[in-house]
Amino acid sequence: MKTTIKYKGNTCNVEMCKGIPRREIPKTYKQVGSFCHQFGNSYNSDLGDLYQNRRGDLYYSIYRDGCFWPYVGKMIFLEN
Repeated sequence: MKTTIKYKGNTCNVEMCKGIPRREIPKTYKQVGSFCHQFGNSYNSDLGDLYQNRRGDLYYSIYRDGCFWPYVGKMIFLEN
């Protein structure tokens, strides 16, 4: 899904690939920042976490309705 996020004070166009609920973030993922998204509501925050794996790929972690664990999926930054 293509959307916009606020990351490091800038609005960025990204593609968020379909995520899956994960009980734990893989240990090979290192957190590199946070971002604001438009999927939040009164129960779930509109903040997400951004991770990078050893290969340099970026992944997001956000909470969605109907699931206790965060959804984790690949994030691709698009040209603005």
